Formats: sequence, C-alpha cells, structure tokens
Amino acid sequence: MIKKKERNKRKKLEAIYSAAIKVFAKKGFYNSKIKDIASKANIADGTIYLYFKNKDDLFIKVFTKMIDEKLAYIDTKVKNELTSIAKLHKFFELKLELIKSDKAYAKFFIQEMRQNSLFYSKFPDFKPVSIFIEYLEKIIIDCIDEGSIREINPHTTAIVIFGSVEFAMTDYILNKQEFDIDQFKNEIIDLLHNGFKK
Repeated sequence: MIKKKERNKRKKLEAIYSAAIKVFAKKGFYNSKIKDIASKANIADGTIYLYFKNKDDLFIKVFTKMIDEKLAYIDTKVKNELTSIAKLHKFFELKLELIKSDKAYAKFFIQEMRQNSLFYSKFPDFKPVSIFIEYLEKIIIDCIDEGSIREINPHTTAIVIFGSVEFAMTDYILNKQEFDIDQFKNEIIDLLHNGFKK
C-alpha cells in the first residue's frame, strides 16, 4: 500500500514538473498561473500545494531539478572522454545538442536567466546556473594542468563559454530558425584555441 502511494506521488510530481516546464517556457514566470500548470498536468489546483508552497517554490524546485538532470546527463558523456580538452569540447557539444532536442528546456532556461533582480533578492541562495559554471571551471583547470590550453582565468573562461551557449539558445528560440550546431561549436572551439590572432 505504501509503495503504491509512493508511486502515485512520484507520478504526480513528474506530471507537475513536466507541466511546469512547458507552461513557464511558454508564458514566462510572471504570466504563468498555478491553475495553468495544474490543468496541463491534469490534476486539481490544490494538488500542487500538497508538494509546493507557492509558485516561487515550484519554479525554484522545478528549475533546480531540471538543471541537476541535464548536468548529470552531460557528465555521464563527458567523463568518457580521455583528455580534459576533449571533455571541454564534449560539454559544449552536448549543451548545444540539448537546445535543439528539448526546446521546452531551452525556453525555460532563457526565462530563468532573465528573471529580474527582485526575484533574486527574494531568493539569494537560488543560483542554479553557478552549477554549470563550477563544472566548467573544473574542466578548464584540468585543461590547463594537462597543457592543452594556456594559463587563463578559469572562471572568466567558463563564463565566456556559458555565455556563448546562452546566446545560441536565445538566437535559436527567438528567431525560430535552424542553426548548424557543429559549425557553431567548431567556431567557438577555434576561438578558444586561437583567440583573435591572425
């Protein structure tokens, strides 16, 4: 009986998570309502409040879960690479592929990145993007240690790489057009290796 209740709980939570990502991605955080998410998940409005305090709590937990899952997926692929520079290339490639394969994720991610300062002042500990930055920093430090890239600031480089991915997301979603992932990835990698020198 307990196992059945747990299964039902997990099923409802997954339905809520999936619905929330789609609704937030389509309408944005401030225009989304709990009833919209409940309707999308085919549950009663009150059911959401059994698991989440309010819309803020739902947004934070859904976004954090999504980031954790995407990064876990990326890590399983990245760690199979033999060198640190190959891991860096693979990270960039996988992050771009996620944009094309999961538009709801890309749209939701863009929404979070554009939250206003008031939202972050209410929740100063909510910094999910920093997880990606820290992950990238570790790879970049390993690249420096193995001699595949020169001595550079790992944090700044991580932000530059992450910013490139964010731009690709925004361009892809807002302009509603295809872009060549391989070409974009190779151009960024070329810039990382060679900079702007002739």
